[in-house]
Amino acid sequence: MSNLSYLSSLEEVIQASDKDLRHGIGFLSPDTVTDYVFHLRGEVKEVRESKIRADEEIKSLKSLVETLRDSLHNTQTMLNLHNAPPSAPPQYEQLPGPSSSSSTPHSHTFPDVSGSVWTWAHNGTKPNGIIKFLSDGGTKWFNGNRQGYWKLKAGGTVLETGFNNVNHELEYIPGEKKAILRKPVRSPPSQMWIQGDRGETPFGFNSLKVALAGHHRKPNKMYVKAHSNGTVDCRETNFGAELVCDVVQVKPNTVAFRSRFGKYLSAQPSGKLEWNRGGAPNIWEFFEVGRVAGGKITLYSYHGKYVSAQPNGTIEVNRDRALEWEYFEVLDGRAVQDQASSPHDDKRTEKNTTTTTVRLESWNFKYAKKNMEGVTNMTVKEQRSDAPCVLGKSFGFDGSKIWVDKGCRADFYVTKSK
Repeated sequence: MSNLSYLSSLEEVIQASDKDLRHGIGFLSPDTVTDYVFHLRGEVKEVRESKIRADEEIKSLKSLVETLRDSLHNTQTMLNLHNAPPSAPPQYEQLPGPSSSSSTPHSHTFPDVSGSVWTWAHNGTKPNGIIKFLSDGGTKWFNGNRQGYWKLKAGGTVLETGFNNVNHELEYIPGEKKAILRKPVRSPPSQMWIQGDRGETPFGFNSLKVALAGHHRKPNKMYVKAHSNGTVDCRETNFGAELVCDVVQVKPNTVAFRSRFGKYLSAQPSGKLEWNRGGAPNIWEFFEVGRVAGGKITLYSYHGKYVSAQPNGTIEVNRDRALEWEYFEVLDGRAVQDQASSPHDDKRTEKNTTTTTVRLESWNFKYAKKNMEGVTNMTVKEQRSDAPCVLGKSFGFDGSKIWVDKGCRADFYVTKSK
């Protein structure tokens, strides 16, 4: 009998037993029936829990199969291209490409390709490799070996690159800073995204330096911190510049995090999170950024799991869905570094400046200001709002006032000239 059939039968028996007990019929005493019903409900609970565990195991196996499939593709690509003659680019079957005169009005010229790094997604969405276009016309993939060639065609509107015994032709989409495969035809087409500063990041501000704080407090915020031995945790309560990491954008909403030790944060299939990967980031170092309420974010790994900060300060990457423990506050790293060097005692006097603490609040997401002459710097001391406080976007200063907007409420260090 299947779990579902057994579960249905148990429910029918329980309903019948409940009915007998309510109407006082049946040859069993009420206490006996009550014990029997309690026992049956326990069995129903066990069957349900077994089904939930089975569903989770099936999902994990599917994720493992997808990971193995991608790894096999990457390995085959690396082996095929590594065996190509090193003295010259391999010979590929040339596909007819558009001439400069036949370019469509929507064609766009590629940016400076030489020396640029791109994230490749064979299926058009999920990154499975990093490619660098060298100044000598060669290419390097994530393993660091020369594995192909590249050149621009059609007046710079078509990029031709050869690898894995296939000649690829791509067109550039400037608004999204990506290139789409046109030849050979695939459905969906492969895509690649240029890495580097894209202006607006997934965090809502354009800094490529950030610090992360977890959901739990002890009693202050607990920050994500990389250690020199490659471990990572979320238990640091002292706010400082050592918490800042660099962000590498591999797609518009996908990033890699590089610590102050020059290592990348990496999600393991086992659910362990490590901060010890050198060289260029690979697919295990990619995290998709999700935006949630209060300006917070989630981090979704290549293996299909969310990063989660535990109450004891440990940090894992093994959650199937995102709840509060999977929410992180992201802070502009530039402001963090400024705050780390800011005085933490009010009315500290330097040669030509003085710093005081000022509370300023944007209620109902409305603009608020305080007149103040001679302000030279303004940083967050203690944020009081769920809405983010980002310098230049939701708080700032000029020569005659300080201001907040968009729901930012905080105590600020304000430095003025004498």
